[in-house]
Amino acid sequence: MAGTNGNRRGPARARERAISANMEDYLEAIYVLAGQDGAARVSAIADALGVKRPSVSKALKRLKALSLIQHSPYGGVGMTLRGRKLAQEQVRIHRVLTRFLTDVLKLPAELAEHDACLIEHAISPATVERLVEFIARHDRLQSDRA
Repeated sequence: MAGTNGNRRGPARARERAISANMEDYLEAIYVLAGQDGAARVSAIADALGVKRPSVSKALKRLKALSLIQHSPYGGVGMTLRGRKLAQEQVRIHRVLTRFLTDVLKLPAELAEHDACLIEHAISPATVERLVEFIARHDRLQSDRA
């Protein structure tokens, strides 16, 4: 639905996108795959996102141009501090949404995961924080009943 100013972002959309939703998915995948060793392989990124290696290479060039990752041909993909911060926030939003969808709405895990992937790119920071508060209240109520 369009916001009051005629665009699809709406008036409550406080978080400005540094990158597209597609690039956020790549950044999130790199962050998760890099894990402890700090580097992700192109083939692992392609497998995780269900895309071909040339698509990954193209995305990596964009992310590198934005100074979000470090990558050399045939080498592993690492994250810059800025890239890591963006990815951590994306992972946090994803986890909040998944938790809300599974624990509160009682959706099956697979559906919750899928829907969280879709919603995470469009949700405002204010809504995420309200969900965090709601989940905390929900948890307290559940523990009081136990």
